Amino acid sequence: MTDEQLIAAYFADESKLYQDFYRKVVLKEEWDEARPIGKLPSLEEMKAMATQWLKNLRKQDEVRDFFCKVKLSRLKGGETACSYWKKTRGVPHAQQELAIAIFADIFVVPVLHPTHTTVVVSALVLMHTLDFLCQDCGD
Repeated sequence: MTDEQLIAAYFADESKLYQDFYRKVVLKEEWDEARPIGKLPSLEEMKAMATQWLKNLRKQDEVRDFFCKVKLSRLKGGETACSYWKKTRGVPHAQQELAIAIFADIFVVPVLHPTHTTVVVSALVLMHTLDFLCQDCGD
């Protein structure tokens, strides 16, 4: 499955997003879809863990700078993630497009590990984390 297909799968299935987030970010497991993961916390518990992890990103200057200042190569006009988010928030197709655009350029942020980049980027958009990440942009 390509990264774009995986992002689309996360947009289509919230439980898959949180299961993968729990597995790849919280447990820090390498990707192995065939391996059983045992009993998972409830969807609400996994969602709370993801929310807390994503909120902690706001404290990191390089993350805030990426979303506020870096013009994304896959967006027309080279907009930043936050400027595009503010214009298109709530438009499902635009949200998926933004997730793909962020994914294409996010590797400049050393905080994200390649094994969990796709799930983190999808969660950032789907969980509306950009609402609070973009508050500090000053635009």
